[in-house]
Amino acid sequence: MKLMITGAGGFLASRAAEYYKDGYELQTVGHRQLDITDPVQTGAVIADGRPDVVLHCAAVSDTGACERDPERTYRVNVDGAAAIARACRAIRAKMIFCSSDQVYFGSQATVPHREDEMLCPKNTYGKQKLEAEEAVMEADSGNVCLRLSWMFAADYSGRREHGSLLSGIVGALRSGADMAYPVYDYRSITDVWDVVRNLELAWNLPGGIYNFGSENDLCTYDVVKQLLVHLNADVRVLHKNETAFSDRPRNLRMNIEKICGYGIRFPTAAESLEKACRSL
Repeated sequence: MKLMITGAGGFLASRAAEYYKDGYELQTVGHRQLDITDPVQTGAVIADGRPDVVLHCAAVSDTGACERDPERTYRVNVDGAAAIARACRAIRAKMIFCSSDQVYFGSQATVPHREDEMLCPKNTYGKQKLEAEEAVMEADSGNVCLRLSWMFAADYSGRREHGSLLSGIVGALRSGADMAYPVYDYRSITDVWDVVRNLELAWNLPGGIYNFGSENDLCTYDVVKQLLVHLNADVRVLHKNETAFSDRPRNLRMNIEKICGYGIRFPTAAESLEKACRSL
C-alpha cells in the first residue's frame, strides 16, 4: 500500500513516518516539497505520487499564531486541507485528516465530548479545524477525520520540535524553576506513540469523524502532580494556577466509545504518562 504523509517534519508526522517506513511504500512531504495552499501544486503532487492513503498532518497548530494571523493560518488549516481532500478524491485515495480537540473549546459541557455534538468553537484554531473537517467530509464521505488531543512524547531528546507537557516539566525540573498549572482545565492527554500505532487501524475506519486519544478525568494541575510523583520529584515546586479558565472551566475531554467499537484502544492518560516516566 502507498502511504503519503504531509507535514513530514512535525511532531506526529515525523514519528508516523519513522514507524511506517518499512511496512508501506512511504512518501513524506513537508512544506519544502508541497505548498498545500497552492491547489494546483497539491493536486499535481498527489496525482504524481498516487497514494492509496494520505495522512494529512500539516497544519499551523499554534493557537496563538492562529489568533494573531487568522488569514494566513486559514489558508493552511482550511484551504490546504480542502485542497488535499479534492486531490485525494481525484485519484480515489482515502484521506485521514488530523483534526483537533480544540473544536470543543468553549463548550459548556462538563462531561467528555462525543463526536455528534453541536459545536461552536470559541478560538480561531478550533473554528478552522471544524471548517476543515466539513470540507474534508464534503469532498468524500469516505474520508476519516481524527480529533486528536494534547500529545506528549518521552523521546523528545535531540528532536527539533515544539515542547510538550512532559518535556516542559522535565525541563523545568532540570532548571530548578517552579511551575504552575491550571486547576480549571480538563483535557485528554495522549502519548503520541499510542496515536501512531493506532493510525494503521484508522485506515480501515468507515468514513466519519472520530475522537482519537486517551481519556482523562483529572485537571491539568493534578496530572502534573502525578507526573512529579512518578519522576520522584519534589511536588512543592508545583503551584496551582487558579486564574486560568476560572470564569468557565475548560473541558476538552473526549469520549472514545466510538473508536472502541472498532477495536481501537488507548490507555488512559494516567497510564500512559506513568509508563513514559518509567522510560526517562
